[in-house]
Formats: sequence, structure tokens, C-alpha cells
Amino acid sequence: MNENVTKSRRFIVIMVMVAGLPFLLAWVLMQNPQWITSRSNYGTLVVPPVTTERKQFQGADLFSKQNIDELKGHWVLINLVFDADCLETCQQAIHSSKQIRLMMNKDLVRLRRMVVVTDRYNREKGGDWWQRDNRLLKVIADEPITTELKRIIESDKQQGQLLVMDPLGNIMLFYNAGFDPYGVKKDLKKLLRASQIG
Repeated sequence: MNENVTKSRRFIVIMVMVAGLPFLLAWVLMQNPQWITSRSNYGTLVVPPVTTERKQFQGADLFSKQNIDELKGHWVLINLVFDADCLETCQQAIHSSKQIRLMMNKDLVRLRRMVVVTDRYNREKGGDWWQRDNRLLKVIADEPITTELKRIIESDKQQGQLLVMDPLGNIMLFYNAGFDPYGVKKDLKKLLRASQIG
């Protein structure tokens, strides 16, 4: 009889330990997040997200002025050109954003592309991408947004960064110059799958 009670108690203790093990493991990992090395996204999350409004962006050419309202309700890939010219790295980033949009297949209609330039940008010196890419929105941002964008890219002083803006106008992801287009595509696929807007 005593042996049966001991076996029963041992069984109950083992069951409690098995049931409590996942909670203990979760608590330990929560206390030590550096132990988790896998990643879920390739970009850097912008914390807190930068909130924008459509009126803070003005079209820099005729096409952009006529189509600036396409920003509303769409996911937007934003390239930044804050220098007086757009060098090779910058032009490669703009081309990569075009390729990313094309790689999105059926979600292509949910994405728009935009380049934010400063009013001191030299169109003649900057290369032929300005005239060649006829679906690219080229905009000048107002001073508060330009300041916020410069704060986001502060860690990466090169040209060629990429930002992602959600359909509500929140800039939420940042990619350093030389970003991997396939990593951006994977991030966008996750975002678009989870999003019901845009």
C-alpha cells in the first residue's frame, strides 16, 4: 500500500514538473533575450514610428504632383536622397526598390515607391534615373519630416537607405545602404499578409 502511494505521488510530481517546464523555459528566455539568435525581420524597426501626413510631401515633378494622392492607403517604399546628387549606391537602392515591388507579384498593387529629395537636389548632375523611372514618385518633404528622416538614418551616413511606410502614414522599418532586396521582400510579405489595410 505504501509503495502505491509513493508511486502516485511520484507520478503527480512528474506531471507538475512536465506542465511547468514550458513556463519556466519561457520565463528564462524572457530574462535573457540575447540567447535567442534567430531573427524575424531583416530591417530595423523604427521606434517610435514616425507619423506622417500626405500634406507633408510635395511632388517634385509633374507626374509626382499629379499622383501624390496614391500614397494614401498604400504601403510605400521610400528611398532618401539628401545630398545634391544621387551616386551609384543611391541609384542602386532606387533600382532595388523597383525590383522589390515587381517581386511582390499579386501584392504589387498594394505598394508604391517614393524618393524623398531635398530642394537642393541637382537633377542634371544626379543621373538619368530621374527621367528614366516614370512610375517613381519624387517628393520634397517638409522640414519636420526631413528632420525625423535624418534622425532615423543617423547611424548610416551613406546614400541608399530604404524606409517602409504603412498605409496609415507611419514610417516603421529602416534598411541600411546596401540592403538585401530579398530580405526586404520577405519582410513585406509578412507585413502584407498580416495587414488588412492597403
